[in-house]
Amino acid sequence: MNAKLNAELDNALQCLLETYHLALEFGDEESQNHQTYLDLADKLLSTKENAKRMDDAIEVAKEQGTLEDFEHEYQQQLNTRLSKKYDVKKCSDFKNFKQQLLQIAQAMEQECEVATGSNATRVESDDFVMESEINVFDPLTKQRMQNPVRNTLCNHHYEKSAILEAIQINKRLRCPVAGCGNKAFVIQQHLVDDNMFKIRLQKMQDLEAED
Repeated sequence: MNAKLNAELDNALQCLLETYHLALEFGDEESQNHQTYLDLADKLLSTKENAKRMDDAIEVAKEQGTLEDFEHEYQQQLNTRLSKKYDVKKCSDFKNFKQQLLQIAQAMEQECEVATGSNATRVESDDFVMESEINVFDPLTKQRMQNPVRNTLCNHHYEKSAILEAIQINKRLRCPVAGCGNKAFVIQQHLVDDNMFKIRLQKMQDLEAED
């Protein structure tokens, strides 16, 4: 799929999550309806799948020798692919989006006390305990995380772009957090966006800016 389109669709999904969080905090009952966001995610992911099918059809059709043959083969391939049923609700991207909606709702319901101090910033919830010296900064770049992903094997967080670049360079990379007991190599399938964690990071940064 076109990399720019793929990035735009992923960004749109992230914007939906952030909008949902804002709606829960400031919006009315209608804007807080989680089904609205699931329906929009359904449309975005269906568009993503259709774009992929179009790309696949082009890859097959471009082997043809003439423009006329290309158009004929492309249409035939596209019709075949689009006729195949696609249940977006079973795809991993939709399940991940739905889980993040739930995490945001739980975070808002169980809003924890956020305290900032000179030595540490600590945030607690039912799912994690976070201290700024360990989790706020990406273990690879040492920069404050803006778009964190979580390793599902050890629950450590990394800046998304940094860890993806690192595992491209080193296929045998283990969790870069010092002292982590996870011995498995970091692979993309074990990395998930953690929107609730991202919201916490933003709240901590906002509080620090006020001081």
